[in-house]
Amino acid sequence: MERTREGVISLYGVNYPLAQRPLVRRAITPFPQKVVTGDYRRSDHVVESEWVSSDFTGGLGVLFAEPTRHLDRYWFGSLDGRYRYLTLPPLVESRGTIPVVQRFLSFADRIYALAAETLYRWEEETQSWSDLGSVLGAFSDVAIYDGRIVVLTTTGTSVYDADLDSWTHVPGAGGFALGVWDDKLFRIDMQNRMLWTIDPTDGSSWQMAGKFPAPPGYTRQLIPYFDAAGDIVLHAVARDGLYAYDFAAQRFYPTGLQYPETDQVGRAAVWRGELYVPVGLSIYKYNTNAVTVVGPDKDDGLPAHLSGRVQQVVAGHGLWFAVIAVAQQSGGSTSHIDTGLPIETALFPGVSVTGAILMSPGIAFHLLTQRSGVSEMGDVAALSGNGTYRLWGSDSLGVWSVDLPVGLHNPLQNPTQRYAPEGALITAWWDMGWSELDKLALGIDVDAVVPDGCEVSVYVGWDYREQWEYVGSVTATGKQRFRIGGTEGHHFRAARLLIAMRRGVDPSVAPLLRSCVLTYLRVPRLLWGWEVVLQLTDPYCRETVGVPAHELIRRLEEAATSRVAGTFRYHDEGGVIEKRVFITELVASEVQGPRREGRYSVSLIELES
Repeated sequence: MERTREGVISLYGVNYPLAQRPLVRRAITPFPQKVVTGDYRRSDHVVESEWVSSDFTGGLGVLFAEPTRHLDRYWFGSLDGRYRYLTLPPLVESRGTIPVVQRFLSFADRIYALAAETLYRWEEETQSWSDLGSVLGAFSDVAIYDGRIVVLTTTGTSVYDADLDSWTHVPGAGGFALGVWDDKLFRIDMQNRMLWTIDPTDGSSWQMAGKFPAPPGYTRQLIPYFDAAGDIVLHAVARDGLYAYDFAAQRFYPTGLQYPETDQVGRAAVWRGELYVPVGLSIYKYNTNAVTVVGPDKDDGLPAHLSGRVQQVVAGHGLWFAVIAVAQQSGGSTSHIDTGLPIETALFPGVSVTGAILMSPGIAFHLLTQRSGVSEMGDVAALSGNGTYRLWGSDSLGVWSVDLPVGLHNPLQNPTQRYAPEGALITAWWDMGWSELDKLALGIDVDAVVPDGCEVSVYVGWDYREQWEYVGSVTATGKQRFRIGGTEGHHFRAARLLIAMRRGVDPSVAPLLRSCVLTYLRVPRLLWGWEVVLQLTDPYCRETVGVPAHELIRRLEEAATSRVAGTFRYHDEGGVIEKRVFITELVASEVQGPRREGRYSVSLIELES
């Protein structure tokens, strides 16, 4: 094929002469229509597409969002999103420093804690702990029985009488676990034998009641729950499953909840009639009829710095809690946030170990508090005492508590709610349902209620990178718009938001976020179309390209009817242009004679592949 020159084009490998009318080139990419991801009711732009972040009730654990499923999900953060509008989490208050608590308990409206084999009692008036004495041996379990606190160790049993402020120590009656059922106190001893008594102060009163058929230490907990017949009996939470105890037969029978043997079995709890058993980062929900996995290891899981295990499940009013034990971390965070708030430390601490408390209303997980820089997580319990209802927790830095409502109440409607000083939340990565094509970010609209002294700040991350770009801060109630990328905007494939909040000096007043809207345009690659007019007459064709007109007409019609792609080459100021094209229209005009000679208009579109 000859090189193309002015006045000649090559189409599907054949040279054709152009008519005097010039070659016409036009952009053919249609302008994509506006789309709204999220709450369309908060859409107020005519041309720009919108990603509306206004509902976070679905909880954490989604790193890469699917637009049809994850509209109310996010990746991770401490802001409270259980009630749709984002606000600060509840205030975590220090409750003194004692050794890491092995077990919290409530008795006679007082809060007790066992730490380092010593029993402490919380004194609300003085905001301190009083030492009530120590037990003998290494702590194993504790139970309230017959109006007294019974502490089980590996070498014996210690009974504390709160009325008399006295201890009774029974050596030789040690074991792994305690359980109360049918007005009896049960104990699994160091040889995995089951025993029971009605007087734990009398070491000779323990009666043999069978044996758990496994090596010593296999049983982690005794807990009352329904058996297959619907009766409440003791169950043993073991390293490989849940076992129901038959008192009459003095035997343990496997239930429908069985799992591969592991030493990462945490403390179970009953919530709303179902038993929750933590194993690793999974939590099995069991109700005698079915087993469901409900742990935080679902979806995309948890951030790497919380890749430990669920140490225990805690039942509460309206909520249940999962305690994440500390996890070793090899290095610091790679995330970078340049801000006056310690968001970096709060979200991804660069410390060796950390732990967390997750809360769930039954269908989602939200972060209640993250314990940074701790070497050990202690017990956590939701307890009533001293006229209060709190979640009590302990770690290597001390004891802390969070005030809880008795019911599942919106914190924004709770007049006694006290908020943490600050918090932050990171959304999932969103590609707006168009992952392989560019978008042009134009701005972010923030609609928030911001009392005096409070602040809401917004950052944005682009295209799966760890860096964050500061967008702006809102310090007054209302809607505020921030432009992204100056006049030109910012091209991206995927985006995520970081929303940070802080309050003023008053802990009862916090900001809330109604919505955060990223506005953008969908910008597919610009494609071209051409319209060329060919002069297919003789002797012009013979003189210009050396081929008779009727032959060129035949080849042109064959190319148009073949419905395949081809090559289009033409001469331009900058040289020869070559594109892969498809013929969309062929129109003959001024055609004369039996050979159909005349002018032919050909419409072409550029192909992307």
